[in-house]
Amino acid sequence: MNRRVLLALLTAAFLITGCLERSAPPEPALPPAENHLAMAVMDTVIRFNQSGLAAVSPEIPAEFWTAEIAALQPLRVYLHNSNLAIVLSHTDGDTDGIYLHTPISSYYPTGDRLELTFGEE
Repeated sequence: MNRRVLLALLTAAFLITGCLERSAPPEPALPPAENHLAMAVMDTVIRFNQSGLAAVSPEIPAEFWTAEIAALQPLRVYLHNSNLAIVLSHTDGDTDGIYLHTPISSYYPTGDRLELTFGEE
């Protein structure tokens, strides 16, 4: 094979392989119920942040809660490190609820119990 033909074949091979679209592996999909809740959390957080009230207090008024969050009948909903804390009960100094991580937060709690002081961010 002459040198020009070999060079042309190598160039064509590099062009073809270099121009192929390389796609990232697909991200695992959330189960529908979890995806729906994640969207509800983000909707609540985005609307609250856009209102400008987040600069004043982390407490999210009920008017910003989505139907999914309101259905939990929370006593209180507030931002904690850009995540959503939903207080479901508060008795004898003990507060229980749900802590939902948002994709806009770099804070992710570890362990099986998150200790938050009621009324503090």
